[in-house]
Amino acid sequence: MFWTSLVTVLSPCVLVIMIGSIFIRQARAWRHQAECAALWPETLGRVRECKIIEIQLRNRKEYRAAVTYEYAVNSTQYSSGRRFFGEKATGGSRSQAEQLRLKYRPGSEVTVYYNPDKPSEAVLELVVHDALGWMMGVGVLFISVGCLIGTVMLISTLGDCGRLAPEMVPASGPPAWCQRSL
Repeated sequence: MFWTSLVTVLSPCVLVIMIGSIFIRQARAWRHQAECAALWPETLGRVRECKIIEIQLRNRKEYRAAVTYEYAVNSTQYSSGRRFFGEKATGGSRSQAEQLRLKYRPGSEVTVYYNPDKPSEAVLELVVHDALGWMMGVGVLFISVGCLIGTVMLISTLGDCGRLAPEMVPASGPPAWCQRSL
C-alpha cells in the first residue's frame, strides 16, 4: 500500500520530468544533426519555390519562409524543403520571412549540403536555430519543477508516516498504510 500511494503521489512529477526530457532530447538531436551536416558534401541546387507560411498562435501570428529546392547527386535528381534542422519549430516576423523569400528566389542557385549515406536528406543552411536554446531551457525548467514538486510531495508523504521529525507528524498520527510499511 505504501508503494502504491508513493507511485500515485509521484506520477504527475514523473510525467512533467518526461516532458522536459523530450524537449531536451529533441533539441540535442537537432544540434547533433546540424553538427553532422557540417561534414556533408555540397552540391549546387536550384530553388523551385519559396512561399511565406503564416503560423497562427494564440495571440499573435508568426511567419516562415518555406523553400523547396532541387539538386542532383550522382546524376539522380532530388527535391527537399528543409532549410535547416529544427526549422519546423521556428517562426518569426513577416519581414524576416520576406527577407528569406528574397534570398531564395525561384530559379536562383543555392548550395545544398546533403547526407552522403542518404542523398535525399539535405539542408541549405548549416545552422541550429535559436529556438533550440529555448527548447533546452523549457526542458530544464520542466525537469527542475518536476524534481522540486516530487521532492516536496515525497517529504510530505514520508512526514505523514512519522519518518521525519515528530513535530511534523499530524496530531492524529500516521495513516494506517504507514504502520504496515514501517
